[in-house]
Amino acid sequence: MKSLFSLIWICLIASSAIAQKNVVPTTSIQALNLKLPQGSKQDKRFLSIAAATSFMEAEVSDPNVKLSETEVYILPSKAESAFVTDSLVLLLEASGFQINPLENDHFAWVSKEGVSYFTFLSVEEKATNLYLAKSNRPPDSRPKLNPSQKTISSNITIVFPDYIPPLPPGRNTISNPLINQKPPIL
Repeated sequence: MKSLFSLIWICLIASSAIAQKNVVPTTSIQALNLKLPQGSKQDKRFLSIAAATSFMEAEVSDPNVKLSETEVYILPSKAESAFVTDSLVLLLEASGFQINPLENDHFAWVSKEGVSYFTFLSVEEKATNLYLAKSNRPPDSRPKLNPSQKTISSNITIVFPDYIPPLPPGRNTISNPLINQKPPIL
């Protein structure tokens, strides 16, 4: 029993050591040609990349946009590196990228020379997380219509009544015969 417990313990330690080897120090993001602050790491673990991809795909509203080549970066905290959202924006603009932020400040589309990336940046106390995924096409730049802003292209006139009467009061008893049926006696 002791040897089985020892074997399991050794396997757990070995697997955690193997998983950590996929978090490697990095100094730049090759896809964006950006230099990162000292102490930055790239997380190449499968589960981290899969989670980041799913997280970002949930935010993309266009079903025709597919994300690929997801990269996960862990940057030092704001206190350690002074790297904030504005720092990333300045670096991207200096590299010639066009930035289109979304309503949620953490997400943005980054484009240059016909190549688009979807990015997520979260600046937190202990670390800054940067996710990056290549897009198969740029996002749809047409303005999104709210349900109340529907356009009609034909000559159809829709008339809405001035008054809609209220619905009758609900019934107090259940009228479904299957529910009111008594169970058979066996």
